[in-house]
Amino acid sequence: MEIPILGEEEKWEMMREIFVLNKQVDIGFIMQMGMEKMSEYTEMTAQQYADMLRAQGKDDAIGFAMNEAIVRKNLMGSDVEVDGNHGEATLNLKRDGFLMTAINLIKKGLLPMSKEEFQHGCIEGYFKPRAEKLDLELDVEYTDKGYRIKISKSKT
Repeated sequence: MEIPILGEEEKWEMMREIFVLNKQVDIGFIMQMGMEKMSEYTEMTAQQYADMLRAQGKDDAIGFAMNEAIVRKNLMGSDVEVDGNHGEATLNLKRDGFLMTAINLIKKGLLPMSKEEFQHGCIEGYFKPRAEKLDLELDVEYTDKGYRIKISKSKT
């Protein structure tokens, strides 16, 4: 039997669905152990990410934004723009592939949360903890299809 070769958009959608569903199962399982374990998990993954960006010399505002943009555009098919400099950058996820996939999974009844809960979780559980490990702060604007995230050096 011949195995089909998928087009780029089909590959992205398949990868996003697998990633989103697996990540939600992981988070749900950890949360069953309690909020302390969820906090430990968030802390550990944020530290690992920050260490990786430091090792790559991408631990400032533009490095953080570009790293996210490259991954989301090339691996997940997001429509994304970045602008700024080392001290302040904007990551504009005009159409975030993860969010679009989550919305589709919610409509199918496969993801037991709202779009707003998913967005909040992405910012509070992913972006903010990682930024904080790099002494960066975020100002987030939620949109229908993504986020506009201003990244700057922490003032504290």
